[in-house]
Amino acid sequence: MKNKLTFSLLFVFFICLTNAINVATDGLLLDLVAMQTLKFFSEMELWRIFLFSFVSDSLEGFIVFLFAFAILSKELERFLGAKIYPLFILLITFLTGTVTAISMYGENVVFSGLEGTSFFVITFFTILQRKNFIKKRNLYQHISIVSVVLLWSTIKLYIGFENGFINILPSCIMALCGLIIGVLLFLQINHLVKKRIKQNKIKVLLQHGNTNLGYSIYNNPQIKKYIFNKLEENYWLQVKEKIRNKKDEALLFNSQTLTDEEMLDQILDKINEVGKSKLTKQELDFLTDYSSKLQ
Repeated sequence: MKNKLTFSLLFVFFICLTNAINVATDGLLLDLVAMQTLKFFSEMELWRIFLFSFVSDSLEGFIVFLFAFAILSKELERFLGAKIYPLFILLITFLTGTVTAISMYGENVVFSGLEGTSFFVITFFTILQRKNFIKKRNLYQHISIVSVVLLWSTIKLYIGFENGFINILPSCIMALCGLIIGVLLFLQINHLVKKRIKQNKIKVLLQHGNTNLGYSIYNNPQIKKYIFNKLEENYWLQVKEKIRNKKDEALLFNSQTLTDEEMLDQILDKINEVGKSKLTKQELDFLTDYSSKLQ
C-alpha cells in the first residue's frame, strides 16, 4: 500500500485542483457548484447536492479537509478496504449535504466543501485508534487532531460573532452529521466484532470442553447456559443417530429387563419408525416365538 497511489491521495489532489481552478476564475466555479438553498429548492437545481463538496468556501474548512484526507484517511482506507472506502465517502458526503440543505430550508444560505466528511474521518479515526482497531500513533498526532479541531472551532466562532451565526450554521450542521455518522459506524462495527469474538469463543469451548480454555467467558451465566444447551442438543443428536444406525441395539432392546408385552410394543414402534427390514435377528426370533405362543 505504501508504494501505491491511494484513493485518499488522489482525492486530495482532485479537491486541490478544483479549488485552484476556483481561485484562478475568481470564484466562478464556487458559484456554479455551491449549494444555494433557494435555488436548490425553488429552481430544483438538484445537481448541486452532488457537486457542492468539490470546492470549499472557507479556508478553515479546506484546512480540516487537508488534514483529514492527507494524514488520517489512508489508515481508514486500509481498515475499510480500498474498494468500499470511496463509496463510504460518496455516501457520507451526500448524506451530510442533504441533511444540511433540509435543515436550512427557507433560508438564503450558501455552503460547500467537505467539512462533514472530514469530521467523519477525524471522528472515526480517533475512535478506532483509541479502541486499538488501527495502529496507535505518537503524541504528536493526537495533539495535531485536537489543534486542527480547535482551530476550526475558533475561526467559526469568530465568524459567527462578526457576521452572524447563520453564516456558520451549515458548516456546523455538516460537521455534527459527520461526527454522528462516525460514532454510529464504529458502534456497528464494534457490535459485529464482539459478536464474532463471542461466537469464536463458544466454538472453542464446544470443541475443547474438557480443557481449561475460556474460563472467564465460561463463567458467564448466559453463555454457560447456551453452551450446556448446545452440548445437550449435540448429545441427543448423537443418541438419535445411534438409534437410527442401530449401532447400539441395547438402546432399543433389552430382553432381560422388559416383559414380553413391553418388548412387543418396542419392536412394533421400531417397525413404525424404521421398517421391519431394520429388525435384528434377536427381534425377529422374538416375534416368531411370540406368534407361536398365540397359536
